[in-house]
Amino acid sequence: CLVRDLPRLKVATLFPSAYFGQHLRVKEVEYLRFKTLRVESGVPIDVYGDGEPVCQTPIDIGVITGGLKVIAPK
Repeated sequence: CLVRDLPRLKVATLFPSAYFGQHLRVKEVEYLRFKTLRVESGVPIDVYGDGEPVCQTPIDIGVITGGLKVIAPK
C-alpha cells in the first residue's frame, strides 16, 4: 500500500478507515502487488520489518511463494 504526498494529519485519519478498506478510495493511496521490489532513496533511510530494524535503503524485497506454512482448522 503506497501513500503519496499526504499531510501527516490526513495520514493519521486514514488509519481507522484502513480497517474497513476505505483508505483505498483516497486518490493518493495506491495498492500494488508484486513479486520483487527495489526501494531506493536519495539518502539512506532505515527499513523496518515487523517493527524491527532490518537495514537501510537501497533494499530488494521479494516474496517467496509457499514460504509460509499455515496450519488451520477445516
